[in-house]
Parts: sequence; structure tokens; C-alpha cells
Amino acid sequence: MNWIIVGLGNPTDRYAKTRHNIGRDIVDQFREENNLPDWEFDKMHNALISKGNIGSDFLTLILPETYMNDSGEALRKIVSDSETAQHTIVLYDDLDMTLGTLKISFNKNSGGHKGIESIINHIKTKEFIRLRIGISPAKKVAGEDRVKNFVLSKFGFFEKGKVKDVTKRSIEALELIMKKGYVDAMGDVNSWK
Repeated sequence: MNWIIVGLGNPTDRYAKTRHNIGRDIVDQFREENNLPDWEFDKMHNALISKGNIGSDFLTLILPETYMNDSGEALRKIVSDSETAQHTIVLYDDLDMTLGTLKISFNKNSGGHKGIESIINHIKTKEFIRLRIGISPAKKVAGEDRVKNFVLSKFGFFEKGKVKDVTKRSIEALELIMKKGYVDAMGDVNSWK
């Protein structure tokens, strides 16, 4: 099976390890743990790409080098039909979920996430797999400026244990999706506490 795995975030060191980049960071960790090739910049797609096999699965890992709101540009020519879209997994931060939680979804609206909105607009379908990673504190963050500052902030010292745990579980979720399909994996992952 061919899979495309996309980690959303912002490029450059300025945004590394911020809440908004958790999807990007997890895909990078997944690449390292599975000994997939180093990232190579692909000028045509304006993205970092790593390609390799895990067992009988062929994977294309993608980190868009655009800013979050333009994430779909990197996928426009790669995800060009419905079958490819249905084997595309996008990992991203979700402010509506608490830090440490995960949820698999498929064929949903963007939920206000600008990176997902860009992907939907560029590939012309909502029919792709999402692995949503909660980044929110127990108390909801409100107000446009506060939300922007929050998602672009780094995780605090006392949150790093949860980040490590959710990274490990996200990698397990990716493996489940590839092994069992997103429907069966959804039944497992969406019930994890």
C-alpha cells in the first residue's frame, strides 16, 4: 500500500517545538524511529520529503515548507485523485482538544484550522485521514490574539511529559492506520484516554 503522511506546522527554527508544529514534529519523530531517509527539499512542491518502505508499505512523508495557512500547496500535485487522498494522513494540532488527547477523523470540514482548510482547497476533497493532536490546556483559550500567541508558544516544562506521551501514541496510531485501515484504527485510537 502507498501512504502519504503529512506533518503540519510552520518552517524555520523560530517555530520549532511550538504547539502549532506538533504534527510536523511527530512526523519527523516517526521518520527517525523507522529509519526512513533524511529529509530532502523538493523545490517543485516546496516541501521536505522522505520516501521509504516499512514492510510492504511505501511511504511518502511530507513537511510543507510553506506557512501553515498555505499547507495545501505542497500537496496539490501529489494528491491528485481520490484514491491517493484516501491514503493520505495529515497530522496537526487541535485547539479544541486537551493536550495529550488524539482523534482520528475522515471526510470532515476544517473545523477552523487554516492548514486543513488550505489542503481541502488545494486537493479539492475532504476525503483524507486526519490525526488530530490536542494542544489545549484544561481551560479554553479565547480571543484571536491570545489564540495566536498560544499556538505559537512552546510547551511548558510541566507539559513535556504529555507531549512525549502523545508523540508515542501518535506514532502507534499511524502504525494502526496503516495496518488495520482508518476505520478500525479509529475505533481503537478514539477510545484511548
